Amino acid sequence: MQVVDFLLEFIKDNYEVIIATSALAMTLWQFRVQRWHNRVSVMPYLIRAESTDFDDGNASLKVEIKNNGLGPAFIDEFKVFYKGEEMEAEEALEKALGSYIQNCQYGTMGSKSALAQNESKVILHVRFKAKSKDEIVPVKDLLSDLDLRIVYSSAYKATNELSTLANG
Repeated sequence: MQVVDFLLEFIKDNYEVIIATSALAMTLWQFRVQRWHNRVSVMPYLIRAESTDFDDGNASLKVEIKNNGLGPAFIDEFKVFYKGEEMEAEEALEKALGSYIQNCQYGTMGSKSALAQNESKVILHVRFKAKSKDEIVPVKDLLSDLDLRIVYSSAYKATNELSTLANG
């Protein structure tokens, strides 16, 4: 009984301090939860999409990325790999496309750019002369060993990577 009486007396004498300390602890916990929520609420999420087109003797293959996340995606690095080896985009495309490169126009995306929420950007666009839509498939197969890797970050500097390989 003495312990219970002591605790009741302690609470009675110090209830202001107990309540203030509890309020401070709850406020600090709420700040932590809010900060975590803010980080999650601005997280970008990049996805890739491929498309092909054929019109009047011209064929094209496009690889684009779209930010499906909730905040901006800051592109930190854009790297090109061919069969696992990092190289310049032009060299990788020449190796991947072989003789098709002579009839092709291509473009890539540089690093240090940004994608807003729901914004899309073409990161590779290969155009070439073709007699039919069936000629797109062999060119697409040639590009299957090409990997465009994008390292991107959120406003809170959380980083992520996107690989354009189908299994990447």
